[in-house]
Amino acid sequence: MWTTCGGDTCGAPGKSIVAYDRLSGEPVWRALDDRAGYTSPILATLAGRRQIVWISGQRAVGWRPRMARCFGNTPFRRNWI
Repeated sequence: MWTTCGGDTCGAPGKSIVAYDRLSGEPVWRALDDRAGYTSPILATLAGRRQIVWISGQRAVGWRPRMARCFGNTPFRRNWI
């Protein structure tokens, strides 16, 4: 199971996205220092790779589901408003 930051954990170093063991509930890995994007991570197969796709407040990222390893990311431009 994966979750993104919320409440008091938002902006905590290395806790923007956290993977938990589905049986024990213990954290397996944590990653990123991004601001919240208020989106849900999605498990998808893209370009033949199974990955977690998530949009933070700063970028879109693709992660390997079983380890904190990023396939790639696309930062958002800051001057869009």
